[in-house]
Amino acid sequence: MTISYCMKFTQLIIQGVLFLMMIGAIHTAEAQRVLQMETRGKIEAEKFYIGDEISVQLNTDNFYRHSYILDVFPEKNEVEFDFGIINIDEIVALRTPRQRKRGANWRRALLIPGLSFILYTPLEFIYRDEPNWRIILFGGAIAALGIVLKPVFDKFSKHNIGKRKRLRVLDLSLPEPAWRP
Repeated sequence: MTISYCMKFTQLIIQGVLFLMMIGAIHTAEAQRVLQMETRGKIEAEKFYIGDEISVQLNTDNFYRHSYILDVFPEKNEVEFDFGIINIDEIVALRTPRQRKRGANWRRALLIPGLSFILYTPLEFIYRDEPNWRIILFGGAIAALGIVLKPVFDKFSKHNIGKRKRLRVLDLSLPEPAWRP
């Protein structure tokens, strides 16, 4: 009796795994048109699929437009965003969500210890007669470094499209076979 239950359980697990593999195959079959960023001298390229979140700076703008990729048109070399259809030649710079959050992460990582050093000093003043000014200055320096590093990381964490990097719109779907069995 226990053997039949084990066999049924194994069969159920195999069916579940096959079902999940089919779901994954459907997702990859839809995402065959990509926006690809190639870097000179590197074999691997970064691919942005339909539904990915990126920030784009156009050649007419001085700011980034945060959007999702809605569709990709390889025959026209265009990408559709929330704000319209853009030719890839108009894109000057890209930022991924990870790059956008990098400056905020550094600011948070330095502000919290700096402020804790500064706020620790009044507690120390309660138990002692004089505060330790080195701790206050050290905490202020760490907090100021966190405030200063955010704009620096925001300015330099981007992909400039130009001499070293280029964008391509690709259709990676397989063609229909010429013959049918």
